[in-house]
Amino acid sequence: MNLLEQVQAMLEQQFGLAKEQISPEQLLSELGIESLSMIEFMFDLENAFDIQFMNDAPPPETVAGIVAAVEAAQKAKGG
Repeated sequence: MNLLEQVQAMLEQQFGLAKEQISPEQLLSELGIESLSMIEFMFDLENAFDIQFMNDAPPPETVAGIVAAVEAAQKAKGG
């Protein structure tokens, strides 16, 4: 399972979404994910991938943005 598929699976599970809804370019706001929920989801991502996001980074707006943020945090960690 690649990183996009892992993020999609987590979004499916946490927000009760169907996989067909979660394309990379999908806006999170169109999925009904509000900023507070997104913050909680980012903490879940940190735990799942053993990473830490930069506090001053803007929150992702798309599914692809989430994947890019995880990749950047993994790279910053050295993984």
